[in-house]
Amino acid sequence: MRYHLFCLSLFKASLTLFSSSALSALQPIEEAPLASEIDHHCHFKDDGTTKCTSTYHYTILRPSGREEISRIDFNFNEDDKLTVEKAELTQPGKKAVPLDKSRIDTRLAPNPAKGFLREKQTSIAFPNLRIGTRVSYTLQQDYAAKPMISGFHYIYNEHPSPQRIDRLNVKFTAERPIVWRSERMENFNITHKKDKKELVVTLKKPPYYLNYVNEANGSYVRQIPRIELASSLDLQDNFGAIAKRYNEILAAKLPPLSAEVVSNIKEKTPEQKVTAVMQHIYDNYRYLGDWRGSERGYIPERGYIPFSLSEIEEHGYGDCKDLAILLTAMLKASGIKAQPAWIKQGVFLPLLYLSQE
Repeated sequence: MRYHLFCLSLFKASLTLFSSSALSALQPIEEAPLASEIDHHCHFKDDGTTKCTSTYHYTILRPSGREEISRIDFNFNEDDKLTVEKAELTQPGKKAVPLDKSRIDTRLAPNPAKGFLREKQTSIAFPNLRIGTRVSYTLQQDYAAKPMISGFHYIYNEHPSPQRIDRLNVKFTAERPIVWRSERMENFNITHKKDKKELVVTLKKPPYYLNYVNEANGSYVRQIPRIELASSLDLQDNFGAIAKRYNEILAAKLPPLSAEVVSNIKEKTPEQKVTAVMQHIYDNYRYLGDWRGSERGYIPERGYIPFSLSEIEEHGYGDCKDLAILLTAMLKASGIKAQPAWIKQGVFLPLLYLSQE
């Protein structure tokens, strides 16, 4: 008997989701609230750090566009850095006016409901917005290297949004060859330099607009334009060191309470063992994430390495990977073949294809 323990819960469709999705429709480009021009450049260094410079220009086309850019928030990891290099406002027929520094604010972002997260948040507030107003800003983002990650991995998405893209220039450079794969990029040019160290994405035929109406946030079932870049597409290159650390945690001696439970169920059937271990975790642990330490952060907002078994028992709580790793360890100690598995939480599976050149 073999059990695979999934770190994240599977999606369960509801009647509400289907009823809201059934009414959704593509919004005509004529109804776009905003027009945008975007320049984005990210450079991946061999030391694991990444530097990105992005310039955005937005022009308000309809009254609803004011709400979209009245205040813009940017969350970033505690070890990363975000700087607003330039921000200005241009009223119809007027010259550009620099935004007052008092309208740019940086603070600690609020903790999520189920855990601790030490992120920072920078907000830009634009005043006196009206139809025809143009706002512009440039961001400098510096991403720190992540422990146990030797290469780079980056996903660029064009999510549905209420902005018409009139110009798009996205450039990626690296100190080693870039490999990539993509889906739904039919409306974009992808240019990969001969040395493989530069890749540029532009629009084939501007303007580009993808937005849905009459659809609940987070309930859609669809694919989106996306391109994935990395120093390697091999899973071992990207996750081998992480898998090794998981195995080290699993190989540790069970802490006292967990060991006692396993000792008490030695004579039970496999089904009874699984039931007893899961009941023990349900009775003694609660879901609560602690993502404050940089060593726990692969994805900016979530860690990727569990606490040790003894730390999880001491805390009496854990996030998905903590509780999954404890459950796995207890089942293995009970003679049940079990392994943790990473899965992607969501309502659809991104289908990625190797690039054809």
